[in-house]
Amino acid sequence: FKEFDYYDRDKGDELSNSMPSFVGKQIQDIFFYRNRLGFLAEDNVIMSETGIYENFFRTTVTDLLDTDVVDVAVDTNTVANLRYAIPFNQNLLIFGSHAQYILSSDKPLTPGNASVSQTTSYAINPHVKPKQIGPNVYFALDRGPYTQVREYYNVPGSTGNEATDITSHVPTYIDHNVTALEVSD
Repeated sequence: FKEFDYYDRDKGDELSNSMPSFVGKQIQDIFFYRNRLGFLAEDNVIMSETGIYENFFRTTVTDLLDTDVVDVAVDTNTVANLRYAIPFNQNLLIFGSHAQYILSSDKPLTPGNASVSQTTSYAINPHVKPKQIGPNVYFALDRGPYTQVREYYNVPGSTGNEATDITSHVPTYIDHNVTALEVSD
């Protein structure tokens, strides 16, 4: 293992081409999405320049290019505490401690059209990474001394999403000390 080296800013200054918002913050998750390397840090989603995973700065300060860095904050009135990001239904599903968000954009994903908005409000166990199987994502949350597992999916015939409790028939079966989910289709 070695420290990740990203490109230095070679255009502009702190006002016209600021440091990426993950600098000085704890990175919660690392992901790839639409040919970009991404990070989650506090309430921000930060993604590299398209195809150049080491660049987190704009390539010019006079124009905003479609391939430039995406660095957006979650559109919410509360603290999001972003934890995990999973490609889902042609968007990026982002899990916060108490809510889920979708990063969406017109195709292609550009810094000018990227937005992150809340889609549902389910608490999660922040120590257990959600897992995807086909079109669904499974995540865990603590319910007293037990664990509940939910299946997150797109509601057919709508643009809405939902997470059904798939352990409702066995609410006391899984102990609350879950550390990871493993899935198999």
